[in-house]
Amino acid sequence: MKLNKGINMGYFYLLIAIIGEVIGTTHIKSTNNFTELLPTTYVVLGFATAFYFMMLAMKTIPIAIAYSIWAAIGISAITILAIILVF
Repeated sequence: MKLNKGINMGYFYLLIAIIGEVIGTTHIKSTNNFTELLPTTYVVLGFATAFYFMMLAMKTIPIAIAYSIWAAIGISAITILAIILVF
């Protein structure tokens, strides 16, 4: 069974959204209540990228599927990064 190009791009956009979320979330603590410029920029750009590409992904992927994949992979990636960075 061959998937059409739109569905493949939807999953690519979803991957970019997940990466943006992970970047934004991993830098939240280092913003020091959003007083540090560089980490704050990472957070804002990370979440802006995540929401923009999530919107693009949901044009071709049903919202329930897109959100569940986004949440599961995002939480898993952030947990693994936290273990690596803390320990």
